[in-house]
Amino acid sequence: MSTNSEAQNFFQPGDFFILDRGFRDCISFLRSKDFNAYMPAYKPSRASQLSTDGANKTRKVTKVRYVIECMNGLMKGQFRMIREVLPNKSLHKLDAILRVCCALVNAFHQRIESDVGYQTQIAETILSREGKENLFAKMVEEKGMHRLRTDFELKNIDEVHTWFSSEITMDDLYFLAAGTYQLKYCASYYHDMRRVNMDGILFELYNHRNIENDIYAQYGIDCDGPLLLRTKLRSRHKRGTEENQRVLLHCMSGARTSGCCAHVLTVIWYGSIGSLSNPPIPAAHLESFAMRISEIQEEIDI
Repeated sequence: MSTNSEAQNFFQPGDFFILDRGFRDCISFLRSKDFNAYMPAYKPSRASQLSTDGANKTRKVTKVRYVIECMNGLMKGQFRMIREVLPNKSLHKLDAILRVCCALVNAFHQRIESDVGYQTQIAETILSREGKENLFAKMVEEKGMHRLRTDFELKNIDEVHTWFSSEITMDDLYFLAAGTYQLKYCASYYHDMRRVNMDGILFELYNHRNIENDIYAQYGIDCDGPLLLRTKLRSRHKRGTEENQRVLLHCMSGARTSGCCAHVLTVIWYGSIGSLSNPPIPAAHLESFAMRISEIQEEIDI
């Protein structure tokens, strides 16, 4: 943009740029030109996750960028030329190619929308929670409640239903997550755990007799009949497991208060709705195309 006069004439001071982390080197330049530039936050050095403030700001950016990522996927799916590496001899035609592809999509593809009918409520929900401190995360970290394994007791799956309100609905989960993206992954996370353990998600309940009676009041947490759970979920984006403690999760954005990540939502969904509804396996037809290595080895040995 610094050398392209056409781009400089197109964009006006005050315009908004919603970028991903790949444009981190452009942020200072764009802001120096009086543009509003935003991108997801980076976690502090040696930190395991984003701060609550950083996670909340990141949520705002990713919420707005959702439609951009959908459109990028749509364009690459429809037009092979822009999905693959473009030959150098075609670079001078790139602008015309993109214009034609975008025109075709605008003319014939259905408009991409999210939160239809609830846009205002979701936006207000995210903004209202943005400045809130994660008091629960603060309590767990300062008291070391996540480190003492002896304070947690493994519970039978049948007891899970009694811990969650039977009045929780899909709409409640939708507004808790501030969108549908995380809600779509709940069944997938659950069945991923089923492949590892036939009991599904294993819950551990914290033994509250080991802490002060007024500890929640000390941290300004207003709740009736506090319940502190711990469980482990396999991450879809990296190896290993994630520990989930009510609304505190040791993943990249687990400390946010503007909505919640898919891990936390999966636990609440499973305890309130999923465990009672016998959810179908996502992409179940793919199960027959894969074989465990152990099964193959047994056939070879025979």
